[in-house]
Amino acid sequence: MSLLLLPVQASGQLYINEVLENPPGHSFSESSWEYIELYGMPEMPLDGFALVVLKGGVDDDRNGIPEIEPHVDEVFFLDGMETDSTGLALIFNTSQDHNAIGIESIVGQHSSHARSFQSCAPDSRVGPMRLDHDGSSTYMLVRGFDRALADSVLSPGSEHDTNFDGKIDCFFPHNGDAAMPRFQIVDVLSWSNRGGKEYGWLDGYELSETHGINPDALSRVAFFDAPPRLGSYTKDVRDSAGRVTGFKVLDTSVADESCIYGVLDSATFPETMVYFTGSDLEGWSQTKAPTDQMAMPIVLTGDDPEPDSDPFPSPMRRSFNGDVLTTDLDVEAFRLTPGSLNDHPSGTITQERIVRGDLNCNGGVDRDDLEVARILVGTSIDDRYAATEGSSEFRWHGAALQRLIRLVELSDDESGLDRSVSPQDLEMLEILAH
Repeated sequence: MSLLLLPVQASGQLYINEVLENPPGHSFSESSWEYIELYGMPEMPLDGFALVVLKGGVDDDRNGIPEIEPHVDEVFFLDGMETDSTGLALIFNTSQDHNAIGIESIVGQHSSHARSFQSCAPDSRVGPMRLDHDGSSTYMLVRGFDRALADSVLSPGSEHDTNFDGKIDCFFPHNGDAAMPRFQIVDVLSWSNRGGKEYGWLDGYELSETHGINPDALSRVAFFDAPPRLGSYTKDVRDSAGRVTGFKVLDTSVADESCIYGVLDSATFPETMVYFTGSDLEGWSQTKAPTDQMAMPIVLTGDDPEPDSDPFPSPMRRSFNGDVLTTDLDVEAFRLTPGSLNDHPSGTITQERIVRGDLNCNGGVDRDDLEVARILVGTSIDDRYAATEGSSEFRWHGAALQRLIRLVELSDDESGLDRSVSPQDLEMLEILAH
């Protein structure tokens, strides 16, 4: 099946910034407080972008046969929206009686920077809208996702992974044919819960540790162009019978070092919207955060410092000469900030700001950015691999696509639909680098 691409304006970097999937309380709270926030360049048009929310099913006994099948939760089209003067845009669930309550009372319903779920849904979407918070979740910001696709293979409620292999069926057919993605992934964040799957086919965008947590919310505080290798976590090693025989040490993912996520403090919601930094009744920490670079490293011995099935590890010796960093940042009093950047009220954690022309996301424009740009002159964000059976695969996804989008916005052509890296883009980057 061929894909008819709608015109897409590429105006700068854009990523998923904050998600409130499961507000504390009953259904009334969910229909008033759920939201998804994006962050990009200021006053950036969002025409051609969409958000796809995928559920990964539930497999509580981990036998490979899901009790709840993976399915498409929601699809939201962002045409007609734009980011505000700080780079933020937000879509939100609106109360059934449409009174100004919840998120709606904070952002307003008729702003080009904030729209309701209902106004962004496909025309075929019927019934009450609510983010599904049972099992694994994948939030995918995409480009070039046409409405026909939302009404067919990826329509809300449809099963997208019928053989429960962690791959979207229409891109990875069961007969083994080559995958031909029909849209581009601009950004994706996902987490596993109750044995469910994660999706996106981009490495590093999954949260590694969700033991004992089904996150209510997620807040982005950083963006990395490549795996940052800032911390470590451990994973159980099991034998063929499923018995734990040891552990291995792995690097934290891009998502781990980008986000604060966990359960909200229900006792104070929605007055403060803070994360709950305590533990549940079994002892599992209910909020996770990026690695604290000032913490004392752990000295590895034969004991697992973070066992997957035990919230109470053996006491670990710490030393300046230790092997691994596993301690999270202290995020006491960190809160959700719909419509505002995710800064800690004390100033101890400040969300990374997007810098125009910063291709490698290191906070400034320098020689390294110029070297990357020179290689990319002439490339387009629409570049595709060879066509197969009437479709073709987009070449650029994730961080590579973000890099190109950051480049082509530097010197737009007269039509405002510039999607290729031009010599003029490179000239503008050279000016910014000096």
